[in-house]
Order: sequence, then C-alpha cells, then structure tokens
Amino acid sequence: MRAVLSRAERPQRTASLWTQDLLLLAAIFVVIMLLHAPLLRLPYFWDEAGYYIPAARDLYLTGTLIPHSTPSNAHPPLVLAWLALVWRVAGYSPLVTRTAMLVVAAFSLFGLFRLARFAANLPVAWATTALTALYPAFFTQSSLAHLDMAAAGFTFWGLLAYLEDRRWKHALWFSLAAGGQKGGHLSKDGGGGRPAWPAEEALNHRAARKESRRATPGGAACIIRGARRSRCSGSRT
Repeated sequence: MRAVLSRAERPQRTASLWTQDLLLLAAIFVVIMLLHAPLLRLPYFWDEAGYYIPAARDLYLTGTLIPHSTPSNAHPPLVLAWLALVWRVAGYSPLVTRTAMLVVAAFSLFGLFRLARFAANLPVAWATTALTALYPAFFTQSSLAHLDMAAAGFTFWGLLAYLEDRRWKHALWFSLAAGGQKGGHLSKDGGGGRPAWPAEEALNHRAARKESRRATPGGAACIIRGARRSRCSGSRT
C-alpha cells in the first residue's frame, strides 16, 4: 500500500516543483522588469542598431536566416529567431524587444540560482542571483538585443546539468550556448559577466565530490568544507 501511495504522490511532487520553479522565474522577471522600467523605451544603439536588430528584422519579415539589410558576420541566429518570434506575437517596437530580452535575462538568472543552490546552499543562491542581477555589466546587457545574455544563461544551465551528471542535458545546454554566442565569448569577461568563473567553480565542486566518494568521513568533511582551490589532506580508503 505504501508503494502504491508513493507512486501516486510522485507526480504531485513533480508538479509542485515545476510550479515553484515557474513562480520563481516569474518573480525574477517581475523584479528585473521593474528595475529596467525607465530604460525599456530607449532606442536601439551600439551593435543593436548596427547588426542584431536589422538581422532579426530581416528574419521577421522574410524568414531568411541570412540578413540582407546589413552585412552578415556569421553570428548564430538563435536570439534573432527569438526576437522575430516575439515581434510576430506582440509587435515590432523597442519596448517589445527589451521585454523579450529581459525574459532571457530572467531565464539566465534562474539558471544561476539553481546552479548556486546545488553547488552551495539557498542563502548563497539568493545572494549570487541578486548580486549578479545588479552587476553593472550584467544589468546593462539584460535588456540589450545582444547574444551574451542567452549564452551566459545556457552556460549556467549546462553547468547545472553537468554537476547533476545529466550528460544529455548538459550536452544540449552547451550546444544551445554555442548557438547563442560565438564560443570564444563564453570564456572571456564579456558583456554578460564571466561565465568562465562559474564554470571553474562547478568543475572544482564536481572534483571535490568525486574526491569525497573515495575519502574517509574525515577526509570527505575536509573536502566539503574546503574553500575554492583549497588543498586538504585526509586519509583515504
């Protein structure tokens, strides 16, 4: 009887987790939307006006992935396709564009929250997400029609899947990250912050977990409590 009840309860728990995730994602979006409210009607500028908006508009009007109103520079079309889809639904305007990019930013911050919570704990996750959202480079890029935000977000989700040992998922997320930005930008201090930093942290965390499996309880505790790049000596089995 208990086994039957546990099977019946499993979908409910899954649905509950999905509901919590969606509510948290919506809350993050509302917060950053309010923070960016005075900036949502700013005209396009910088690389937006020079490439991304014309290329996305060509896709929106003609359905072609190769822009013709601006020289093509071989950027992946994932974000451009997202903007074209949103324009098709809500109309073509800077307000719609910046709102669409804030959805991407909220998705990225939610991925960072999940990553930090898995690698550390809930207070660290909240602090990391808040500080990242307010970090000037991340804040600036959040509403711009650039590729960096999507690349950072997919990288966060890919690192989370990597830490959870979900190979197909982390391969999918990293493939999307490559489709959202040129690969070289994922390891440099670009407009979306420094994805290389959480990557390094994630790899260190996973290495520590592997070490803890081979260590005695005293050695495992030393590894878990160790700070980043720390060296601890423990007896091994």
